[in-house]
Amino acid sequence: MDSFENNKLELEGLPQLGDQDFEMLPKRYFRLRMWTWGAIALLSILFICCVIAWAVMEKEAAISDFPMVLWIVLAAWSIFLGLWGVSEFHGFQMRGYAMRERDLSYRAGFFFHAYTTVPFNRLQHSEVSQGPVARLTKLCTLKLYTAGSSGANLSISGMDPVDAQRIRDYIDEHGGN
Repeated sequence: MDSFENNKLELEGLPQLGDQDFEMLPKRYFRLRMWTWGAIALLSILFICCVIAWAVMEKEAAISDFPMVLWIVLAAWSIFLGLWGVSEFHGFQMRGYAMRERDLSYRAGFFFHAYTTVPFNRLQHSEVSQGPVARLTKLCTLKLYTAGSSGANLSISGMDPVDAQRIRDYIDEHGGN
């Protein structure tokens, strides 16, 4: 009868994912994310200006007559848009994936860092998907599903379709090993 062992591992001896191991996502994904942020910021500014102009003309009120809660909401929305823009601009360099023999890791985030690693032997299935905008920009999303989960355990948006399909083919071929 074999005895059960569960020995302590020293952290220094464990393999590490270094910055050089991560593949960057295509620059066209960065441009798409910045265009999305810019469009939402521009539409927000236009909407706010239209509401203020309507209120001034319709109610013959001065801007200083607007309730304080409106200014607080406006300030909060402006701060949100600014932080989102900083996160998109500076956080894109953090986005990347690392393909290894037995797993795929993904990292993202500027203010809040997230590292996700999915071992291939735990995968139920994978898919590569593209919406209309992604097709236009030649981007796709690679989704990996593990057994027992209701959604994708790892979803990497903004990948080049050729790279995503190559990774998916590798996983299908070597996944259970």
